Amino acid sequence: MNVIVLATHYHNQEEVLNFLTMLSQLRRPARCQLTVLISDNSRNWSPSSGHLPLSVHVLRPDSNLGYLNGCQWAWANRPMKRVENSVLLITNTDLTFDDSFLERLFELRFSENVGVIAPAVTLPDGEAQNPFLRHRPTAWRLAAYQWLFSGSWGLRVLNSAARIRSSLVRARSKRKSKTSSDVPQRIYAAHGSVFLLREVFLEQGGKIGYGGFLYAEELHIAEQARRLQLDVLFVPELQAIHQGHAVTQQSSLARRAKFKSDSLKFIRRSYYSGNAPADGSTLVATEP
Repeated sequence: MNVIVLATHYHNQEEVLNFLTMLSQLRRPARCQLTVLISDNSRNWSPSSGHLPLSVHVLRPDSNLGYLNGCQWAWANRPMKRVENSVLLITNTDLTFDDSFLERLFELRFSENVGVIAPAVTLPDGEAQNPFLRHRPTAWRLAAYQWLFSGSWGLRVLNSAARIRSSLVRARSKRKSKTSSDVPQRIYAAHGSVFLLREVFLEQGGKIGYGGFLYAEELHIAEQARRLQLDVLFVPELQAIHQGHAVTQQSSLARRAKFKSDSLKFIRRSYYSGNAPADGSTLVATEP
């Protein structure tokens, strides 16, 4: 099996190099071919990965495409045109995978209708980020969030609410024993920090790139799978820790609010409207 890692670089070369080092140290089955494609969104990568026992290709788009669109661009411009028996690992570079991540991936068997795999992603404090969404959000809920993000005040409110919720979740998890099942579960959406796309997703026309920028990417991938009648599967056996060093924090609060509002607008127009295109396709967005 070929594992193709898709990631982006945006003024964070040290983090990306640490990520590549981590990948090179994962235990790999002999038949595992690991290739890394990096979209150099900030266009200032200096070659420093040649010493790693990995096949790494740094590709440079003309502008900052963001996370998911950058990964799509790297995949579309990959140097190897024929890639068979492969899985795409789309990931942030502030993650650390369990040493046995690749071994477990090779041992698992999935049905043909599984298009997206969601690993068990946790923050350093133990808070789980997957399952990201178990059920599809309503159009009203998306419209409400889009309205909240119409100004930076809404983002402040939701950030405060998220911090409170996170504290409650951590406190509750300390009081309760672990009862979550290790059995894979079908969910609506995987957390965007890392997910895997199987060949069936691409072969049936699933689109990686989308018309938003930096946000709501989880919903886009979930909706693509939904249109193709493919499952999103949460697999607790595949484990990763998300450090949360978000590159998005380099943008101002007002710009992040606008990115979120525009991305949700795209999701509503593409997947919740009667006039949406059949495949959810649209022009790929770049940094405004």
